[in-house]
Amino acid sequence: MEMQLQNWDRFCHYYSDDLYGTWNRYSAEGELVDSFECIRSFRALDDGSEIYHQNHYIYANGKRESKIFNSYKKPITQGLFLDNCFSWGTAKVEIGTPFFLIPV
Repeated sequence: MEMQLQNWDRFCHYYSDDLYGTWNRYSAEGELVDSFECIRSFRALDDGSEIYHQNHYIYANGKRESKIFNSYKKPITQGLFLDNCFSWGTAKVEIGTPFFLIPV
């Protein structure tokens, strides 16, 4: 449980904000299929017990959309949060499975 709490504390400390980036999707052959801008918004409650997550997507054709995700309750999150990057997805990369490694 201690490691989960440390991970949660890093999540709240380093990533409770807006993260700006470009998302790229690739085919199984490694070809770039799609690319778009994304703002990932994480907002922690003042007591750090819960984090709210919303993504904002901006596409090349000008289309914009937002998606609200379920909140994350301490200490459970699917990400691994380090001091200078995080991984959000699965422990094993498989075709069709999202996997992110985001340096910050």
